[in-house]
Amino acid sequence: MSNQILEEIAAKFIDKGIDEERILEFVRTVGRLALNVPGNYVVYRLDDIDPDDNMLLAAAQEGSADYLVSLDARHLAQA
Repeated sequence: MSNQILEEIAAKFIDKGIDEERILEFVRTVGRLALNVPGNYVVYRLDDIDPDDNMLLAAAQEGSADYLVSLDARHLAQA
């Protein structure tokens, strides 16, 4: 997990009208439980497909992930 991903999650929840206190609680919990990476890596692999997914690939690479689970498999499979 990186701060960029947490910010993206919070923004999506705000867009959906979820209560900001619930969002803050969720972000704190995920931030505490997840493997956190500094967010220094940058990936441009999906710029032509879905540039927002680049941060997921970067965090997976930075955290030496064995797997990346996503409901957006169509985009990530092209990476």
